[in-house]
Amino acid sequence: MMLMLIILFVVSAMGMGLCVAFIAFVRLPSLKVSTLLLTGLLIYDVFWVFFSSYIFNANVMVKVTNTEALSDNLSSNFDDRIIYHRQIIIT
Repeated sequence: MMLMLIILFVVSAMGMGLCVAFIAFVRLPSLKVSTLLLTGLLIYDVFWVFFSSYIFNANVMVKVTNTEALSDNLSSNFDDRIIYHRQIIIT
């Protein structure tokens, strides 16, 4: 459990760092351009949350969050890989 929290923290920190690097790299020339970009991202997000079910016959966000078998399989494979790499490092 502690390992998962550490991984979550690392992934979140990497995501925040990527956002800060993107903001530093892309100089938005005006508030109008920034507002249009954020409005477009909001519309994109609202589409996937509320309107994807009309196109894909299922809500994509709900389907992704409710796939337990896939997430359990990935976490067990991840734990097996960590154990395998620790054995290589120790020997």
